[in-house]
Amino acid sequence: MLVIAVEVRRAKSAGSRRGERAEVPTTKSSQEPDGWASSAFQMQQELELLQRWKADALNVLEQMQADVASAQEKYHQQLKHNQMLQGRLESMGLEAKAVLTELPRYQTPGALHDSCGGPAEAVGGRLRLVPEVPERSTLASSHGW
Repeated sequence: MLVIAVEVRRAKSAGSRRGERAEVPTTKSSQEPDGWASSAFQMQQELELLQRWKADALNVLEQMQADVASAQEKYHQQLKHNQMLQGRLESMGLEAKAVLTELPRYQTPGALHDSCGGPAEAVGGRLRLVPEVPERSTLASSHGW
């Protein structure tokens, strides 16, 4: 039962037993029939509504905390994975540098030759075979250009 309504009834009954009328503050709602009861009922409903809102807000906050914790866990997992990949890339870079230091150094890029002795050029860190093309003057004279 409503706490406020019970207290109002107790005050009224105590006053009537002593032959006094219980002093109850007058408000517009108390002037109406069952004014205090309806006002107390309305306040009780509002209190219950506020308690539901509070419970809903707490549930939302708890869900948000769980979501944040999950996102943090995923972030840390991704960070560890990325650090592992970074370590692998660094070791591959060191291995590539070691291989490059072991390769013979060429004086001019145009003088590169592949392992078979044919002409080659460096493209993107790799050697590419270059077809032997006769001088333009040779092509022009043999084809009439």
